[in-house]
Amino acid sequence: MPAFTTLVELEPFTEALKSIARLESVTFTPGDLSSPTRSVAVLAGGTVALELAGLKDPAAEQAKLEKELVKLEKELEPLRARLADDSFITKAPEAAVSKLRGQAEEREQRLAHVKALLGC
Repeated sequence: MPAFTTLVELEPFTEALKSIARLESVTFTPGDLSSPTRSVAVLAGGTVALELAGLKDPAAEQAKLEKELVKLEKELEPLRARLADDSFITKAPEAAVSKLRGQAEEREQRLAHVKALLGC
């Protein structure tokens, strides 16, 4: 199975990655790795995609992404509400507000990615 990644810092470890993950190839490339035939994981430092053409049912993958979209929107609702509450922002410790902002940002990024994969 071929893999694609934006994590160019892993390029020196290509052979180890291929061996450990039983990949036929690893391609390092900048930009968007989205494709209807790929399973994409967004990591802190970049993106990894596995080519699944012929391995997965596209309809099942679409349903999985739609389910994740709903889940992320539900998770973001209370985070957005708390961050929009001036009373909370002024009274809460900065560490708590910062942590909440980080959680919201992470979910917002994943939501944007899922929407892109779904063509929303």
